[in-house]
Amino acid sequence: STLLKVLAGQLAPTAGTVTIGQTVRFGFFTQQLPQFDEGMRVIDYVQEHGHFVTNQFGQRISATRLLDQFLFTEEMQYTYIAKLSGGERRRLYLLRLLMDQPNVLLLDEPTNDLDIPTLTVLERYLDTFQGVVLVVSHDRYFLDRVVDKLFTLEKGTWDRFYGDYSEYLEEKYSHHQEKKGEKATAPSITKTNITPAKTKAGLTSRQEEELRRITEELPRYEAMLKGLNAAIAAAGSNYEEVESLLSEQKETQEKVDALTERWCELEDLKA
Repeated sequence: STLLKVLAGQLAPTAGTVTIGQTVRFGFFTQQLPQFDEGMRVIDYVQEHGHFVTNQFGQRISATRLLDQFLFTEEMQYTYIAKLSGGERRRLYLLRLLMDQPNVLLLDEPTNDLDIPTLTVLERYLDTFQGVVLVVSHDRYFLDRVVDKLFTLEKGTWDRFYGDYSEYLEEKYSHHQEKKGEKATAPSITKTNITPAKTKAGLTSRQEEELRRITEELPRYEAMLKGLNAAIAAAGSNYEEVESLLSEQKETQEKVDALTERWCELEDLKA
């Protein structure tokens, strides 16, 4: 979040400089909603920016049609902002932001507090977006949907990975397995060098059993997660079904994350 604020010019860097190209147009979708005029109608708020807008494909679209694309019905367009729900306000905020035609989108935890319709609209927009998207998110499913490059920060070190978050975790898991294989083929230690206080490179018998169990369980939960992700994508605009699937996906994701974290901890103990 701090990095995005530095790029957007909201914070000064503690060291170094930030150079912004002359043609860059930022759109910064923050976690904080702007101060709306509660007495304005939705249509007036949008038309305050313009009655027509040219989209990224050069098409001229009216404010009413744009609102319709963002799931604001004709009746909702003449509703006062004071009557909008939190999700509807975030959708309106997103629409107004995109009307400025940014070519670099900065998204700070964009899925926080978003309802399913707003999340669907955002993902569809990003599917056709022609510019650059920089996103900070803990939502693994969202990252898998929209990103193709990751910058990760672990133990104070930045790393770059080309691919989505699931591919990143898979490679990380494979790397640990390769290290495990290298240790398995290492020269055997003579009995005089074995320390009786430790079993199997530092793990207790209980930890060894836990590691074995996690190694068996993790692939099953990851397969479940892939199935849920495919089901969510297939559900399309069936919001009730998507909401149910997302709830199950979130629980499964949390289980996968917890098992992966514990697996890495146990593997590190063996190092």
